[in-house]
Amino acid sequence: MARLRGTGLGAGMALGTAAVVRVRGGIPTMPEPPPSIAEQIALRRLTETPEVIVVADDYRTGLALAGALKWATVVGLAAGYADSDAPVPPFPSVVNVPGLMDAVQDEMLMLVDAVRGIVLADPDPVSIAHYQAEHDHIAPKHRFYLDTPHLPAETLDGHTIQIVARVQSEQEIDRALQEGADALFVARQSPLLSLDADDETQRRSLLALAERAVGKPLLIADDYALSPRAVLEETALADITLIVPPRSDLEGLGLTELAEELKAAEAECFAEEVDFAVPLLGAYIGSGYTYEEAQQATTAIDALAARGATRIVFGLEYDVLNMDLLRHLEPLVAAASANLLPSFVAWGAFDLRGEAAEGLENTPEGALRMLVGLGVSGILTAADEVDEAKAMLRELSFSECRESLLERLSK
Repeated sequence: MARLRGTGLGAGMALGTAAVVRVRGGIPTMPEPPPSIAEQIALRRLTETPEVIVVADDYRTGLALAGALKWATVVGLAAGYADSDAPVPPFPSVVNVPGLMDAVQDEMLMLVDAVRGIVLADPDPVSIAHYQAEHDHIAPKHRFYLDTPHLPAETLDGHTIQIVARVQSEQEIDRALQEGADALFVARQSPLLSLDADDETQRRSLLALAERAVGKPLLIADDYALSPRAVLEETALADITLIVPPRSDLEGLGLTELAEELKAAEAECFAEEVDFAVPLLGAYIGSGYTYEEAQQATTAIDALAARGATRIVFGLEYDVLNMDLLRHLEPLVAAASANLLPSFVAWGAFDLRGEAAEGLENTPEGALRMLVGLGVSGILTAADEVDEAKAMLRELSFSECRESLLERLSK
């Protein structure tokens, strides 16, 4: 990582990937999208616009090209030179930075701090978190990751499945970021959450979690213990979804109660002029059901959607993947899909040994095939298994996995 100093122009701080202005034959050229983004654009699979820091030797040249850049959103600018009457830009910028063009390459992650005149080139997640903790506690709520490990995993027939890392510690968060997790799932028992503490301690814990995640979406399992006020304040800094168990026999009433508590906390934030944002809500449904209870849970998903759920996480009380569990999960996932609710199921908890796995491939890939066949939107796995899961998914066909699962379920 390079920490460079210059003169700040504009205000604020920006985090993005470098789009370098090159000079060929004395003529500056428009930065081109990197191959990974160009491919997504060509296939019309780009789901969000990349955020970039334009890097140029001359400030006025960089500013002019930034205004004409079409394939990305320019959130900041860094320049090696600027004259004394340089215009103030509409985004954070740092100019007169010695050695800038030698230190920065295309697609490199950059942080530009216009207030302090600092540029961080190629910082790791921990460095970003430490810098933000030191200066104003500003966490990047959204970041577009261009690195290949962070690209979504698609099956051979174009079915995208999110890989969500289950994390219990700061070390596991760092590992999940290195492996390219699409999101982070924080369990209720995680020491990262201070569920038994006061509101201020919870707020500090959530802030530290947001900073450590460096823009990755957070799915936080909560049994109605987190302070609504703390959650609202930290959702302004991070993409947070609260995953809660529905109360009253799966009728989803807990979501209604939680939404009301959040609304009351919103009024407090408005009155005190405190920045906040409203988190998304999701429901946690266990899988340890009899057939009749599974049917009841299927019906309850309609109520969960009506009460504000945006996704469903299916827990796995069983240690073994067997056909009974798959038969219970299949209608639940189908009901979630019918309500346009993304569904997530754990992968790493499976143990395919013994008679319980009769008829199933006794391998992690065999378990993954069954989950893909269920039609899940996301798979929860250990932080150190993210890269492996994505690699396996890219070798599978959703239609073939689906056909195989339905064939097994019909027997």
